Amino acid sequence: MLSSNAMKTGRYIFLSLIFLISCEEEIALPTLSLTPESLSIDIGSVGELTLQIDDLEDAIFGISLRIAYDSTGVSFAGSTEFGEGYFSSSEIVTFLKDTSSAIHIATTLTSGEGVSGSGILYTLEFEGKSQGSHLVEILPNFLFFYDSSGSKITIPNLIISSATINVE
Repeated sequence: MLSSNAMKTGRYIFLSLIFLISCEEEIALPTLSLTPESLSIDIGSVGELTLQIDDLEDAIFGISLRIAYDSTGVSFAGSTEFGEGYFSSSEIVTFLKDTSSAIHIATTLTSGEGVSGSGILYTLEFEGKSQGSHLVEILPNFLFFYDSSGSKITIPNLIISSATINVE
């Protein structure tokens, strides 16, 4: 049988371990998302979705991606935030091409330091064409991040979130 002191010591160790485990800081995973998750607009009206990156620890020098949308329900009306958001340096080059069901976007810094952290990449404008719920989706197979040498880099545990535009 254990002595009273040994039992008390065991309880203190057990309680200390529980306390330490409960105090562990949660690590935020990097996220690339279209917000708001659900947007309601009228036919003929224009609404905005924001492409936001959050909690990126690895510095990036560029990004290229493709965003698919239901062209029977919405049309792409334009984009802003290229030089004012996440890539706030004036030393950037951005290419954007709309192919009537997908938006191809590439942005790169031309000098300076890579960027990390959180911020707005682009604000995308869509016009309602027909009633219904229409998915706007970041295509993971066409999403690439680049370092300062132009090499592709992997962002581990990246969470990608799409959006729905409800046209009324």
